[in-house]
Amino acid sequence: MIVVTGATGRIGRRVVEALVAQGEQVRAVTRDPSAARATLGDAVDIASADLADQRAVTRAMRHARSVFLCSSVHPDQVALQGHVVNAATEAGARVVKLSGLATFPGSYVDSGRWHAETEDAIRRSGLPHTFLHPYFFSQNLAFALRDARERGVITSAIPDARIAMVDVRDIAAVAATVLRDAACAPATTLALTGPDAVSYGDVAAILANLLGRSVACRTLTHEQLAAGLRSAGQPEWHTRLLLQFNQAFAAGLARQPTTAVADVLGRAPIPVEASLRAMAGPSPRDSDPFPS
Repeated sequence: MIVVTGATGRIGRRVVEALVAQGEQVRAVTRDPSAARATLGDAVDIASADLADQRAVTRAMRHARSVFLCSSVHPDQVALQGHVVNAATEAGARVVKLSGLATFPGSYVDSGRWHAETEDAIRRSGLPHTFLHPYFFSQNLAFALRDARERGVITSAIPDARIAMVDVRDIAAVAATVLRDAACAPATTLALTGPDAVSYGDVAAILANLLGRSVACRTLTHEQLAAGLRSAGQPEWHTRLLLQFNQAFAAGLARQPTTAVADVLGRAPIPVEASLRAMAGPSPRDSDPFPS
């Protein structure tokens, strides 16, 4: 049995779909079994568990040979993901964990520090593992489409920073492949990127071509960005985190493309233009503009 946490999210559900398509037995861990069944179909075993409930998580992990550890970024995530690590340790299961940008001990990016703490716990558990480090989801650009269409503008506080964005479809495909066969991972930590690093200025040019209209990139100050996030109802911890991401992008922490996607999948990663083309279609599948 392969267990997937975050199974109804934009990456988790794709991991489930890929594993089912490859004939694997999959158990989806979810707080909402009805919604999970509607999303994932009848070929998946559904386990009802909140990651805050250690007993429920442990029950969900029974007979697991490998576990995909993915949950929304949150100040409590170290404790929540720690329950999955505990359960995986009891089951003796391999862990494939989705981490992210600037994941290292003492990181000035809060989520990177939280991910690093969980990764350290996994190493100390002695469990076999693979850590996935996508820098930035291409699908996070979905927030720019409406303004690009209607006003011919996108905004960024870091318009010139180059970012090696990665499509969530590639992240899910890598995760599913490594969950099935650890030998497919050339290292225990894989930095996942697309084929090129692009700036928001580049994104504006791509959108102009896709939408058939001029699209400009307008620069925001960090203060304007923070004010916009707060007015949109983002909690203070999340506003601070997104500003930290921008700091990391400006410092070049996401600038360098890697070969990890191609190494695992045996094909080139999806470029940003293809990601934007899919999102600009009549029925985009994802519209959440923030990392998760």
